[in-house]
Amino acid sequence: MRHLPPLLIVLALAAVAALQLRLVEHSRTERAFLERRLQIVEEENERLRGLVATDEKAKTLERTRAIRKDVEQQVEKLRGLKFREPVVYDVVSRKEIRAIFAKALAEENSESDFINIGRAWTRIGLLPREMPLRQTLLDLLSEQVAAFYNHHEHKLFMFEDSSLDKPYDRVLLAHELTHALQDQYFHLASLPIALRDNDDRALAALSVIEGDATAVMTDFMAANASFRVVLDTATAMMSQQVIQLQKTPRFLRERLVFPYLHGKDFCAAVIEERGQRGVDDCFKRIPSSTTQILHREKYLAKAPEEPLPVAWPAVEFAGRRPATDNVVGEAGIRCLVAEWAGEASAVTASVGWRGDRYLSYEDDTLIWKSFWADDLEAREFFEAERTVLAKRYGPALPQSTEERMLIETPRAVRLIRLLPSNAVVLVDAATAEVADQAEAQFAK
Repeated sequence: MRHLPPLLIVLALAAVAALQLRLVEHSRTERAFLERRLQIVEEENERLRGLVATDEKAKTLERTRAIRKDVEQQVEKLRGLKFREPVVYDVVSRKEIRAIFAKALAEENSESDFINIGRAWTRIGLLPREMPLRQTLLDLLSEQVAAFYNHHEHKLFMFEDSSLDKPYDRVLLAHELTHALQDQYFHLASLPIALRDNDDRALAALSVIEGDATAVMTDFMAANASFRVVLDTATAMMSQQVIQLQKTPRFLRERLVFPYLHGKDFCAAVIEERGQRGVDDCFKRIPSSTTQILHREKYLAKAPEEPLPVAWPAVEFAGRRPATDNVVGEAGIRCLVAEWAGEASAVTASVGWRGDRYLSYEDDTLIWKSFWADDLEAREFFEAERTVLAKRYGPALPQSTEERMLIETPRAVRLIRLLPSNAVVLVDAATAEVADQAEAQFAK
Protein backbone atom coordinates (compact mmCIF):
# COMPACT_ATOMS: atom_id res chain seq x y z
CA MET A 1 0.00 0.00 0.00
CA ARG A 2 1.40 3.36 -1.03
CA HIS A 3 1.80 5.97 1.64
CA LEU A 4 0.49 9.43 0.87
CA PRO A 5 2.87 12.34 1.39
CA PRO A 6 2.28 14.09 4.71
CA LEU A 7 1.11 17.31 3.00
CA LEU A 8 -1.53 15.42 1.04
CA ILE A 9 -2.70 13.73 4.20
CA VAL A 10 -3.07 17.09 5.88
CA LEU A 11 -4.94 18.51 2.89
CA ALA A 12 -7.20 15.47 2.75
CA LEU A 13 -8.02 15.74 6.41
CA ALA A 14 -8.65 19.45 5.99
CA ALA A 15 -11.00 18.76 3.11
CA VAL A 16 -12.91 16.21 5.14
CA ALA A 17 -13.10 18.62 8.07
CA ALA A 18 -14.30 21.40 5.78
CA LEU A 19 -16.97 19.15 4.36
CA GLN A 20 -18.09 18.20 7.84
CA LEU A 21 -18.21 21.84 8.84
CA ARG A 22 -20.31 22.67 5.76
CA LEU A 23 -22.67 19.87 6.62
CA VAL A 24 -22.89 21.03 10.24
CA GLU A 25 -23.34 24.63 9.15
CA HIS A 26 -25.98 23.57 6.65
CA SER A 27 -27.68 21.59 9.39
CA ARG A 28 -27.57 24.57 11.72
CA THR A 29 -28.94 26.88 9.07
CA GLU A 30 -31.68 24.45 8.20
CA ARG A 31 -32.52 23.93 11.87
CA ALA A 32 -32.55 27.69 12.49
CA PHE A 33 -34.80 28.10 9.45
CA LEU A 34 -37.18 25.43 10.72
CA GLU A 35 -37.17 26.89 14.23
CA ARG A 36 -37.98 30.33 12.84
CA ARG A 37 -40.80 28.84 10.75
CA LEU A 38 -42.19 27.13 13.85
CA GLN A 39 -41.93 30.38 15.80
CA ILE A 40 -43.83 32.24 13.07
CA VAL A 41 -46.50 29.53 13.00
CA GLU A 42 -46.83 29.63 16.79
CA GLU A 43 -47.04 33.42 16.78
CA GLU A 44 -49.77 33.22 14.16
CA ASN A 45 -51.59 30.54 16.17
CA GLU A 46 -51.31 32.71 19.27
CA ARG A 47 -52.69 35.68 17.32
CA LEU A 48 -55.58 33.58 16.06
CA ARG A 49 -56.24 32.24 19.56
CA GLY A 50 -56.27 35.82 20.79
CA LEU A 51 -58.77 36.81 18.12
CA VAL A 52 -60.98 33.84 18.99
CA ALA A 53 -60.73 34.62 22.71
CA THR A 54 -61.57 38.28 22.07
CA ASP A 55 -64.52 37.23 19.95
CA GLU A 56 -65.72 34.81 22.64
CA LYS A 57 -65.39 37.49 25.32
CA ALA A 58 -67.40 39.91 23.21
CA LYS A 59 -70.07 37.26 22.68
CA THR A 60 -70.24 36.54 26.42
CA LEU A 61 -70.57 40.23 27.29
CA GLU A 62 -73.21 40.75 24.62
CA ARG A 63 -75.12 37.67 25.74
CA THR A 64 -75.20 38.88 29.36
CA ARG A 65 -75.70 42.60 28.71
CA ALA A 66 -79.41 42.78 29.62
CA ILE A 67 -79.04 40.66 32.78
CA ARG A 68 -76.01 42.66 33.95
CA LYS A 69 -77.91 45.91 33.49
CA ASP A 70 -80.84 44.59 35.51
CA VAL A 71 -78.59 43.41 38.36
CA GLU A 72 -76.71 46.72 38.35
CA GLN A 73 -79.96 48.64 38.80
CA GLN A 74 -81.08 46.41 41.63
CA VAL A 75 -77.72 46.76 43.39
CA GLU A 76 -77.91 50.56 43.08
CA LYS A 77 -81.33 50.51 44.72
CA LEU A 78 -80.37 48.09 47.48
CA ARG A 79 -77.09 49.85 48.32
CA GLY A 80 -78.47 53.38 47.98
CA LEU A 81 -75.69 54.52 45.64
CA LYS A 82 -75.70 55.16 41.89
CA PHE A 83 -72.81 54.10 39.69
CA ARG A 84 -70.79 57.18 38.86
CA GLU A 85 -69.44 55.56 35.71
CA PRO A 86 -70.11 52.39 33.74
CA VAL A 87 -68.74 49.19 35.24
CA VAL A 88 -65.85 47.77 33.23
CA TYR A 89 -66.24 44.04 32.65
CA ASP A 90 -63.76 41.49 31.42
CA VAL A 91 -64.08 37.78 30.69
CA VAL A 92 -61.51 35.18 31.72
CA SER A 93 -61.18 31.46 31.37
CA ARG A 94 -61.00 29.11 34.34
CA LYS A 95 -57.34 28.48 33.47
CA GLU A 96 -56.48 32.19 33.63
CA ILE A 97 -57.75 32.71 37.14
CA ARG A 98 -54.76 31.10 38.83
CA ALA A 99 -52.32 33.35 37.01
CA ILE A 100 -54.33 36.42 38.01
CA PHE A 101 -54.28 35.48 41.69
CA ALA A 102 -50.60 34.51 41.52
CA LYS A 103 -49.84 38.01 40.26
CA ALA A 104 -51.96 39.58 43.01
CA LEU A 105 -50.16 37.59 45.72
CA ALA A 106 -46.78 38.50 44.26
CA GLU A 107 -47.70 42.18 44.43
CA GLU A 108 -48.43 41.86 48.15
CA ASN A 109 -45.50 39.72 49.31
CA SER A 110 -42.36 38.13 47.94
CA GLU A 111 -41.72 34.40 48.25
CA SER A 112 -39.35 35.05 51.17
CA ASP A 113 -42.07 37.12 52.85
CA PHE A 114 -44.48 34.20 52.63
CA ILE A 115 -41.84 31.87 54.07
CA ASN A 116 -41.23 34.20 57.02
CA ILE A 117 -44.95 34.74 57.66
CA GLY A 118 -45.59 31.00 57.54
CA ARG A 119 -42.73 30.36 59.96
CA ALA A 120 -44.11 32.93 62.41
CA TRP A 121 -47.66 31.55 62.23
CA THR A 122 -46.32 28.04 62.80
CA ARG A 123 -44.29 29.14 65.80
CA ILE A 124 -47.34 30.86 67.33
CA GLY A 125 -49.41 27.73 66.74
CA LEU A 126 -51.78 29.20 64.16
CA LEU A 127 -50.54 26.65 61.62
CA PRO A 128 -49.95 23.08 62.78
CA ARG A 129 -46.78 22.71 60.70
CA GLU A 130 -44.63 24.66 58.31
CA MET A 131 -46.18 24.58 54.87
CA PRO A 132 -45.80 26.30 51.48
CA LEU A 133 -48.00 29.22 52.47
CA ARG A 134 -48.07 31.03 49.14
CA GLN A 135 -49.00 27.83 47.29
CA THR A 136 -51.67 26.96 49.85
CA LEU A 137 -53.26 30.41 49.66
CA LEU A 138 -53.18 30.29 45.86
CA ASP A 139 -54.88 26.89 45.83
CA LEU A 140 -57.49 28.12 48.28
CA LEU A 141 -58.27 31.35 46.45
CA SER A 142 -58.33 29.74 43.02
CA GLU A 143 -60.81 27.12 44.17
CA GLN A 144 -63.23 29.39 46.01
CA VAL A 145 -63.56 32.24 43.52
CA ALA A 146 -66.61 32.47 41.27
CA ALA A 147 -66.50 36.02 39.89
CA PHE A 148 -64.39 38.82 41.27
CA TYR A 149 -63.78 42.55 41.22
CA ASN A 150 -60.17 43.74 40.88
CA HIS A 151 -59.84 47.08 42.65
CA HIS A 152 -56.37 47.68 41.20
CA GLU A 153 -57.62 47.42 37.63
CA HIS A 154 -61.12 48.72 38.51
CA LYS A 155 -62.59 45.85 36.55
CA LEU A 156 -65.13 43.12 37.22
CA PHE A 157 -64.09 39.72 35.89
CA MET A 158 -66.61 37.11 34.80
CA PHE A 159 -65.95 33.59 33.57
CA GLU A 160 -66.40 32.85 29.89
CA ASP A 161 -68.76 29.97 30.63
CA SER A 162 -71.06 32.17 32.74
CA SER A 163 -74.41 32.87 31.16
CA LEU A 164 -75.98 34.51 34.25
CA ASP A 165 -79.04 32.37 33.59
CA LYS A 166 -78.65 30.66 36.96
CA PRO A 167 -79.87 32.52 40.06
CA TYR A 168 -76.62 31.66 41.84
CA ASP A 169 -74.54 33.50 39.21
CA ARG A 170 -76.72 36.60 39.47
CA VAL A 171 -76.48 36.59 43.27
CA LEU A 172 -72.69 36.49 43.05
CA LEU A 173 -72.72 39.23 40.44
CA ALA A 174 -74.69 41.43 42.86
CA HIS A 175 -71.96 40.88 45.47
CA GLU A 176 -69.15 41.84 43.07
CA LEU A 177 -71.07 44.83 41.70
CA THR A 178 -71.26 46.13 45.26
CA HIS A 179 -67.45 46.11 45.28
CA ALA A 180 -67.49 48.15 42.07
CA LEU A 181 -69.76 50.69 43.77
CA GLN A 182 -67.51 50.75 46.85
CA ASP A 183 -64.49 51.38 44.65
CA GLN A 184 -66.13 54.26 42.82
CA TYR A 185 -67.12 55.98 46.07
CA PHE A 186 -64.47 54.94 48.61
CA HIS A 187 -61.40 53.93 46.53
CA LEU A 188 -60.73 50.42 47.78
CA ALA A 189 -57.00 50.56 46.99
CA SER A 190 -56.62 53.34 49.57
CA LEU A 191 -58.02 51.20 52.40
CA PRO A 192 -55.67 49.30 54.76
CA ILE A 193 -56.41 45.84 53.38
CA ALA A 194 -52.80 45.04 52.44
CA LEU A 195 -50.99 46.21 55.57
CA ARG A 196 -47.69 44.39 55.98
CA ASP A 197 -47.41 44.98 59.74
CA ASN A 198 -50.99 44.61 61.03
CA ASP A 199 -52.95 41.62 59.73
CA ASP A 200 -55.65 42.25 62.32
CA ARG A 201 -56.46 45.75 61.07
CA ALA A 202 -56.33 44.56 57.47
CA LEU A 203 -58.84 41.81 58.30
CA ALA A 204 -61.10 44.38 59.99
CA ALA A 205 -61.00 46.60 56.90
CA LEU A 206 -61.75 43.63 54.66
CA SER A 207 -64.69 42.78 56.93
CA VAL A 208 -66.32 46.12 56.16
CA ILE A 209 -65.83 45.61 52.43
CA GLU A 210 -67.07 42.02 52.32
CA GLY A 211 -69.71 42.49 55.00
CA ASP A 212 -71.29 45.33 53.05
CA ALA A 213 -71.26 43.31 49.82
CA THR A 214 -72.63 40.22 51.56
CA ALA A 215 -75.47 42.27 53.04
CA VAL A 216 -76.41 43.59 49.60
CA MET A 217 -76.15 40.08 48.16
CA THR A 218 -78.49 38.78 50.85
CA ASP A 219 -80.98 41.57 50.18
CA PHE A 220 -80.73 40.89 46.45
CA MET A 221 -81.56 37.23 47.00
CA ALA A 222 -84.51 38.19 49.22
CA ALA A 223 -85.79 40.68 46.63
CA ASN A 224 -85.73 37.95 43.99
CA ALA A 225 -87.02 35.30 46.36
CA SER A 226 -88.71 32.20 45.20
CA PHE A 227 -88.38 28.64 46.34
CA ARG A 228 -86.42 27.83 43.20
CA VAL A 229 -83.99 30.75 43.64
CA VAL A 230 -83.30 29.88 47.27
CA LEU A 231 -82.93 26.18 46.47
CA ASP A 232 -80.66 26.75 43.46
CA THR A 233 -78.48 29.22 45.35
CA ALA A 234 -78.14 27.04 48.43
CA THR A 235 -77.39 23.97 46.30
CA ALA A 236 -74.74 25.80 44.30
CA MET A 237 -73.07 27.11 47.43
CA MET A 238 -73.02 23.69 49.04
CA SER A 239 -71.78 21.95 45.90
CA GLN A 240 -68.99 24.45 45.24
CA GLN A 241 -65.61 22.74 45.32
CA VAL A 242 -64.50 22.43 48.92
CA ILE A 243 -61.71 19.86 48.69
CA GLN A 244 -58.92 22.38 49.19
CA LEU A 245 -60.90 24.21 51.87
CA GLN A 246 -61.40 21.02 53.85
CA LYS A 247 -57.71 20.15 53.98
CA THR A 248 -56.58 23.72 54.71
CA PRO A 249 -55.58 24.53 58.31
CA ARG A 250 -58.32 26.05 60.42
CA PHE A 251 -56.63 29.44 60.75
CA LEU A 252 -56.53 29.96 56.99
CA ARG A 253 -60.13 28.77 56.57
CA GLU A 254 -61.37 31.16 59.23
CA ARG A 255 -59.40 34.07 57.81
CA LEU A 256 -61.19 33.38 54.54
CA VAL A 257 -64.74 33.33 55.91
CA PHE A 258 -64.38 35.88 58.76
CA PRO A 259 -64.93 39.01 56.61
CA TYR A 260 -68.13 37.58 55.11
CA LEU A 261 -69.79 36.19 58.24
CA HIS A 262 -68.68 38.61 60.94
CA GLY A 263 -68.45 41.49 58.48
CA LYS A 264 -72.09 41.05 57.52
CA ASP A 265 -73.15 41.03 61.19
CA PHE A 266 -71.08 44.16 61.80
CA CYS A 267 -72.66 46.02 58.87
CA ALA A 268 -76.15 44.90 59.94
CA ALA A 269 -75.55 46.35 63.41
CA VAL A 270 -74.28 49.63 61.93
CA ILE A 271 -77.32 49.90 59.64
CA GLU A 272 -79.67 49.20 62.54
CA GLU A 273 -78.18 52.01 64.60
CA ARG A 274 -77.10 54.55 61.99
CA GLY A 275 -78.76 53.55 58.72
CA GLN A 276 -77.10 52.85 55.39
CA ARG A 277 -75.10 56.06 55.61
CA GLY A 278 -73.48 54.59 58.70
CA VAL A 279 -71.85 51.93 56.52
CA ASP A 280 -70.58 54.67 54.22
CA ASP A 281 -68.99 56.29 57.25
CA CYS A 282 -67.25 52.98 58.08
CA PHE A 283 -65.31 53.29 54.85
CA LYS A 284 -64.16 56.73 55.96
CA ARG A 285 -63.29 55.50 59.49
CA ILE A 286 -62.25 51.89 59.11
CA PRO A 287 -62.47 49.70 62.26
CA SER A 288 -59.01 49.37 63.75
CA SER A 289 -59.22 45.74 64.89
CA THR A 290 -61.22 42.54 64.63
CA THR A 291 -62.31 43.30 68.20
CA GLN A 292 -64.35 46.20 66.82
CA ILE A 293 -65.87 43.83 64.25
CA LEU A 294 -66.71 41.13 66.82
CA HIS A 295 -67.94 43.65 69.42
CA ARG A 296 -69.65 46.38 67.44
CA GLU A 297 -70.33 48.50 70.51
CA LYS A 298 -66.58 49.12 70.83
CA TYR A 299 -66.64 50.75 67.38
CA LEU A 300 -70.01 52.52 67.67
CA ALA A 301 -69.32 54.06 71.09
CA LYS A 302 -68.79 57.82 71.33
CA ALA A 303 -65.24 57.02 72.45
CA PRO A 304 -64.34 53.86 70.47
CA GLU A 305 -62.05 51.38 72.19
CA GLU A 306 -58.79 51.42 70.25
CA PRO A 307 -56.02 48.80 70.49
CA LEU A 308 -53.13 49.55 72.82
CA PRO A 309 -49.84 49.81 70.92
CA VAL A 310 -47.04 47.42 71.85
CA ALA A 311 -43.83 49.41 71.74
CA TRP A 312 -40.37 48.13 72.60
CA PRO A 313 -37.33 50.42 72.86
CA ALA A 314 -35.69 48.32 70.13
CA VAL A 315 -36.71 45.30 68.07
CA GLU A 316 -33.22 44.17 67.08
CA PHE A 317 -32.27 40.93 68.77
CA ALA A 318 -28.84 39.27 68.67
CA GLY A 319 -27.88 41.66 65.87
CA ARG A 320 -30.91 40.81 63.73
CA ARG A 321 -33.94 42.76 62.62
CA PRO A 322 -37.23 40.82 62.78
CA ALA A 323 -38.17 39.01 59.59
CA THR A 324 -41.84 39.45 60.52
CA ASP A 325 -43.39 42.16 62.72
CA ASN A 326 -47.16 41.85 62.96
CA VAL A 327 -50.39 41.52 64.99
CA VAL A 328 -52.50 38.42 65.72
CA GLY A 329 -55.64 40.17 67.03
CA GLU A 330 -58.66 38.85 68.88
CA ALA A 331 -59.97 36.86 65.92
CA GLY A 332 -56.61 35.13 65.50
CA ILE A 333 -56.30 34.35 69.22
CA ARG A 334 -59.82 32.97 69.29
CA CYS A 335 -58.90 30.63 66.44
CA LEU A 336 -55.61 29.63 68.11
CA VAL A 337 -57.23 28.68 71.41
CA ALA A 338 -60.15 26.89 69.71
CA GLU A 339 -57.72 24.80 67.66
CA TRP A 340 -55.59 23.63 70.60
CA ALA A 341 -57.73 24.04 73.72
CA GLY A 342 -61.30 23.70 72.44
CA GLU A 343 -64.18 25.97 71.51
CA ALA A 344 -65.41 26.34 75.08
CA SER A 345 -62.44 28.41 76.22
CA ALA A 346 -61.74 30.25 72.95
CA VAL A 347 -64.08 33.21 73.51
CA THR A 348 -63.28 33.51 77.22
CA ALA A 349 -59.56 33.54 76.52
CA SER A 350 -59.71 36.15 73.74
CA VAL A 351 -62.51 38.52 74.66
CA GLY A 352 -60.40 40.83 76.85
CA TRP A 353 -57.85 41.55 74.10
CA ARG A 354 -56.52 45.12 74.07
CA GLY A 355 -53.57 44.77 71.71
CA ASP A 356 -50.67 42.54 70.70
CA ARG A 357 -47.57 42.37 68.56
CA TYR A 358 -45.19 39.59 67.60
CA LEU A 359 -41.63 39.56 66.28
CA SER A 360 -40.24 36.58 64.39
CA TYR A 361 -36.55 36.23 63.52
CA GLU A 362 -34.73 34.17 60.93
CA ASP A 363 -33.06 32.09 63.65
CA ASP A 364 -36.61 30.85 64.46
CA THR A 365 -36.99 32.94 67.61
CA LEU A 366 -40.45 34.32 68.36
CA ILE A 367 -41.47 37.04 70.81
CA TRP A 368 -45.18 37.76 71.27
CA LYS A 369 -46.58 40.31 73.70
CA SER A 370 -50.28 40.94 74.33
CA PHE A 371 -52.22 43.42 76.49
CA TRP A 372 -55.46 42.56 78.28
CA ALA A 373 -58.32 44.57 79.75
CA ASP A 374 -57.60 43.66 83.38
CA ASP A 375 -55.86 41.12 85.58
CA LEU A 376 -58.66 38.55 85.20
CA GLU A 377 -58.57 38.71 81.38
CA ALA A 378 -54.78 38.44 81.38
CA ARG A 379 -54.95 35.41 83.67
CA GLU A 380 -57.58 33.73 81.48
CA PHE A 381 -55.46 34.14 78.38
CA PHE A 382 -52.35 33.01 80.26
CA GLU A 383 -54.06 29.80 81.36
CA ALA A 384 -55.45 29.15 77.87
CA GLU A 385 -52.04 29.70 76.30
CA ARG A 386 -50.50 27.41 78.92
CA THR A 387 -52.86 24.68 77.72
CA VAL A 388 -52.00 25.41 74.10
CA LEU A 389 -48.27 25.16 74.78
CA ALA A 390 -48.61 21.98 76.82
CA LYS A 391 -50.47 20.31 73.94
CA ARG A 392 -47.94 21.53 71.41
CA TYR A 393 -44.71 20.87 73.32
CA GLY A 394 -45.42 18.86 76.44
CA PRO A 395 -45.60 19.54 80.21
CA ALA A 396 -44.03 22.55 81.89
CA LEU A 397 -40.94 22.36 84.05
CA PRO A 398 -41.56 21.95 87.84
CA GLN A 399 -40.34 25.49 88.58
CA SER A 400 -43.28 26.98 86.63
CA THR A 401 -45.64 29.22 88.63
CA GLU A 402 -48.99 30.98 88.24
CA GLU A 403 -47.21 33.84 86.47
CA ARG A 404 -44.56 31.88 84.60
CA MET A 405 -44.38 28.72 82.50
CA LEU A 406 -41.13 27.14 81.33
CA ILE A 407 -40.55 24.40 78.75
CA GLU A 408 -37.07 23.22 77.73
CA THR A 409 -37.73 20.60 75.09
CA PRO A 410 -38.22 20.32 72.16
CA ARG A 411 -38.16 24.12 72.25
CA ALA A 412 -37.12 26.58 74.94
CA VAL A 413 -40.37 28.34 75.82
CA ARG A 414 -41.07 31.10 78.34
CA LEU A 415 -44.64 32.28 79.04
CA ILE A 416 -44.72 35.21 81.45
CA ARG A 417 -47.62 37.19 82.91
CA LEU A 418 -46.42 40.71 83.66
CA LEU A 419 -47.90 42.51 86.67
CA PRO A 420 -49.41 45.04 86.97
CA SER A 421 -49.48 45.85 83.23
CA ASN A 422 -51.94 43.04 82.40
CA ALA A 423 -49.56 41.85 79.71
CA VAL A 424 -48.52 38.35 78.67
CA VAL A 425 -45.24 37.63 76.89
CA LEU A 426 -44.38 34.45 75.00
CA VAL A 427 -40.78 33.66 74.09
CA ASP A 428 -40.16 30.63 71.88
CA ALA A 429 -36.56 29.87 70.90
CA ALA A 430 -34.33 27.02 69.80
CA THR A 431 -32.20 27.00 72.96
CA ALA A 432 -32.54 28.00 76.60
CA GLU A 433 -29.72 30.52 76.25
CA VAL A 434 -31.47 32.36 73.41
CA ALA A 435 -34.83 32.21 75.23
CA ASP A 436 -33.29 33.72 78.38
CA GLN A 437 -31.71 36.52 76.36
CA ALA A 438 -35.01 37.27 74.62
CA GLU A 439 -36.91 37.26 77.92
CA ALA A 440 -34.41 39.70 79.43
CA GLN A 441 -34.87 42.09 76.50
CA PHE A 442 -38.59 41.85 75.77
CA ALA A 443 -40.42 40.60 78.89
CA LYS A 444 -40.47 43.95 80.69
